[in-house]
Amino acid sequence: VDGTKYRLVIDVDSGRQVGRVVPPRGEAVLAQSANGSRLATRNPNPFVRNTFTVWDLTSGEPREIKKKSEYAPDKGVFTRDGKYLAVLYSSHGRIRLIDGSTGATIQEHSHDDCSMDLVSFSPDGTWLAAAGTHDRTLMLFDTSSGKEMKPTFTLKLDERISCIEFDVASRFLAIGGRRGVTFLDVESGDQTTLDSGEVDDIAFSPDGNRLATLKFSFSTARDGNIKIWDVNTLLTPPDSSSEPYPLLILPAHRPRANVQCLE
Repeated sequence: VDGTKYRLVIDVDSGRQVGRVVPPRGEAVLAQSANGSRLATRNPNPFVRNTFTVWDLTSGEPREIKKKSEYAPDKGVFTRDGKYLAVLYSSHGRIRLIDGSTGATIQEHSHDDCSMDLVSFSPDGTWLAAAGTHDRTLMLFDTSSGKEMKPTFTLKLDERISCIEFDVASRFLAIGGRRGVTFLDVESGDQTTLDSGEVDDIAFSPDGNRLATLKFSFSTARDGNIKIWDVNTLLTPPDSSSEPYPLLILPAHRPRANVQCLE
């Protein structure tokens, strides 16, 4: 529960408050782990923007770990268990893998030729993807190797990258763009392309059998849509020349309720 002065952590089964976070005034959420054990906040103050805080929410009395860097963090993402935090410094082309318990930097990678602004962990925490929307560059890291943080794959796409998302089994990375979705096999590097039209956001169902794609709708255009796809059909298409067809197409252009993201 995000308030103006504090954030509450609530057990959804009992409704009981199990934690309370009181970040410094004006701090914004940088990332939150899916299991609710970790929260990272950053200070938007231009004089101290290079400081972010990792909160342990499991004890009911969250403890903070302040981490100072020479750069201001732009985006962050936790592994589902909160064990690791990836922090993105977009304008500096730098990404850091941080211990979610201590705040210590485990690995770091710098790519001066790429301004990265998208970051995502695979559900099992073994893969980390970072991409530059306008640079059209995507890098995939194997975080389980324990070796120096170097990309396993570096792809240069022909179009703008709008979103990235791993499938629930951590086998594929879905890359959304202007022409559709590209599925990257994280082990082999093989690619499968879905010509679905422009995609601004994507989301997998919890069981991994469905994929939702979203095309934004703006006030000047009424062509937004949400499409639901069968993942098995997309990744193992039948022996035919026909393209896969969505199971469902929903319009997303209501005047006062334009859909902007999928979850």
